[in-house]
Amino acid sequence: MTSDSPASPIEFDPEETERLQRLRRAAHFTAAAGTVFSVLTLASFFLLPAIPDADATSEEIQRFTSDSTTSLIKFVALYLIPFACIAFVWFIVSLRMWIPQQSVRRVDVALSNVQLVSGIVFLVLFSASSAAMSISAIIVQQDDGTVGRVAAYGFPQYGSSLFFVFAIRMGAMFVFSTSGIGRQTGVLPRWVVYLGFAVGLVMLLSASFNRALIFTFPAWTLLISGLIWRYSRNLALARLSAAPPVSAGHASDRTRSSGDETMGERDA
Repeated sequence: MTSDSPASPIEFDPEETERLQRLRRAAHFTAAAGTVFSVLTLASFFLLPAIPDADATSEEIQRFTSDSTTSLIKFVALYLIPFACIAFVWFIVSLRMWIPQQSVRRVDVALSNVQLVSGIVFLVLFSASSAAMSISAIIVQQDDGTVGRVAAYGFPQYGSSLFFVFAIRMGAMFVFSTSGIGRQTGVLPRWVVYLGFAVGLVMLLSASFNRALIFTFPAWTLLISGLIWRYSRNLALARLSAAPPVSAGHASDRTRSSGDETMGERDA
């Protein structure tokens, strides 16, 4: 005989659904913060004028310290770069929170600490180099438009040295550690991991002041942000669609067993 009683409603595990939604939100925030940092940093270096050389003529120094140039430098140093640094702080924190949620494998403590410290030191040096590059522009606007050769050339060169010699190498350590964590946990594709190692090696060993080197780190960050947005979104949707449905009467039992299984996988 067939029963006329209505079938139990079918629904997905609410705890698993909530976990996937948190994972997607964390990934989207990480990708957004990394994208903002990359765009603002690239825009800053596109807008910054070339620094006068040691043998620059008086006309070149005067053009560099003109009102239009100094206003542009102040805009970049006081607005774009500080907000880029703020975005990178959020990128570091959200990335470190997203990776353990995405992978059941444990993150190596040493690599995780190197990632955090190198990211912080990079921000400090990046901010200091930006401040040094803007000193001559601030002097011009506070000293009736006059600035000496030492201030016009020395401070921007000091800021450039801070970035190319020190900050870029701390950025390389961040790339190395992030790529290592991505390889260990499997959250990054293999080709991205190897590309990260190559980019980090170029940043670490380069002794050039070529402006093209500036774009490597924000371009790599933009790539990582795009991958996090794409892969996490696709993975969350795939897991949600592939999750076995459970009846309402057994939802609580599946929730408890799923939680116990997840904890067992993380402890393994």
